[in-house]
Amino acid sequence: MISPELSELDYLREIERLANRVSVEASHEGWLSFQADPEEAKPLQRSVTVLARSLRHYHFEGDGCTEDRPRARLVGASVLKPGAMPAGVEEAYEEVCARIGVEPRSEGWARWNTWSDGE
Repeated sequence: MISPELSELDYLREIERLANRVSVEASHEGWLSFQADPEEAKPLQRSVTVLARSLRHYHFEGDGCTEDRPRARLVGASVLKPGAMPAGVEEAYEEVCARIGVEPRSEGWARWNTWSDGE
C-alpha cells in the first residue's frame, strides 16, 4: 500500500516500481512480448504490454534512470534473440544467456558495453 506521506516524486517512483513488477510477472507467466500483440491477446494482456513498452522508453525527471548515474561512454551494443544471434556468435541463445548470467526470454536482450572515466 502506498503511504499518504510520500512526496510527489516518491509517489511516481513507487508507481513506476509497481508497474515494473506487473511487467516482470507477466514475463514470468510467459505471455509478455515486445513483438506485435498476438490475435488471441486479451484486453488486459494488451494493456500490460503497452505498460511494459512505456516503461522501457519514457522517464520522468528525477526517476533515477539517467540523471542519478554518471555518464558512461558507449563502446558497443548487441541484440541477442532466439534464432537471431549476432554474426560470428557460434553459441545458441540459451548458451549465451547462461554465460552472461541472464535468464533466456522470448523477446531477447539488448546488451550495452560501456567505459566510465576510469575505464
